[in-house]
Order: sequence, then C-alpha cells, then structure tokens
Amino acid sequence: MKARQTSVQATPQTQRQVTALEAAGFGTGFTNITRLAIDRMYVMEVAMNERIESILVQSMRDDAGQFGADADLTNVDIPASYAAYDEALRVALVTEYPGADVTIRDGADRFEVNGMRDHREIPAVGDIVHEVWERFDWVVVDAEKLLALVATATVGDPTPIGQTSVVHLNDDGAYSVADNGEIVSGLDAAGAVRIVMENEGWMPRTE
Repeated sequence: MKARQTSVQATPQTQRQVTALEAAGFGTGFTNITRLAIDRMYVMEVAMNERIESILVQSMRDDAGQFGADADLTNVDIPASYAAYDEALRVALVTEYPGADVTIRDGADRFEVNGMRDHREIPAVGDIVHEVWERFDWVVVDAEKLLALVATATVGDPTPIGQTSVVHLNDDGAYSVADNGEIVSGLDAAGAVRIVMENEGWMPRTE
C-alpha cells in the first residue's frame, strides 16, 4: 500500500510534546513521531489483545539448572527427561492457550508471544514454565539401574535415593521405603523401586 499524505491539526500542547519527544531522541519531525506513536498505540491496544497464535520458549540446556546443582543423576535418563519436560511444557501451554503454535528449543533464555518479547502474556508464560519445571514429574529414570541401587541396601545400612526416599533392607529380607516420616514395608526389590519412583515423582524410561 502506498503512503497517503494527510494533515493533522497540532495544538500548541501537541507541538510542545513533539518538541520534547524530539529532544529525548524519539525521532525527528512531526510525521515520524506521529507514525511512531500510532505504531506503539497499536502494539499496546490492538496487537496485545489479538489471539495468541505462537509461543516461543527458549532456554539453555544446563543439567545443573534443570535438575538441581546437587541432584544425583546416576539413574536419570537425561535426554529422555528433557524430552518429557518439553512435552509436559507444551501440553501446559496449549491447555492455557488453545490453538497456539508452541516452540520449545535450546538457546539463550527468552520468551516470545506472537513474535513479541514484551507481550502482556509473557509473565503468564513464565509462570507456566516455572510451574512445570518445579513439578519434577518429567524426570525419567532407568528402572533397571534403580533396581540395582536398591539391591545395594544392607541390613542396618539404609540407602538414600532421590530427594526424600530411603530404602531399608529388613532382617526378613523384605524392603521398606521411608519418605518424610512415612514408611511402606513388606516390599520386594521391584516394589521398593515402584514406591521410590512414586515418592520422587519420577517416570520410568520406556524403550
């Protein structure tokens, strides 16, 4: 579309405002500043209220940041956990913003909504990202490795696993799993693994 010339009646107050904006570095000339003002008003009043078409969540893949600096990753399937996190986050975002095209990728931290980094929904997107992350139900563990770890428990020498679980081997050869003061007893090794995974909110790895 070709530019169309038009005229605007500038009041003395408007002219003072244009002069002040020029002095502050917001362009030169009444036409340029008017164009900038309309563009900014459009972004704030129209574009911000448009349907959410796209969401970009970009963050650095950092194991310490993702799983916790002190996390024991011995039994964690790290690539599968990242994939599970991405899927959980995608589902959460699409649930909140139906029909949005969600992109989750590795890179310097930034969020975009409808291609804008200052969209009014950016804080809400950030809240969803944090909520999904802190659930930790996307952590995928290798159940076979976990079973081998449970098997290292000996009578009188409990084995801590994860953030809160402790596995005990009892005199009768059965296992008990303690978690924040609650104890489940009479378990075989596979049962102990199942309780640990429930306590920690972990997912089993699937081939």
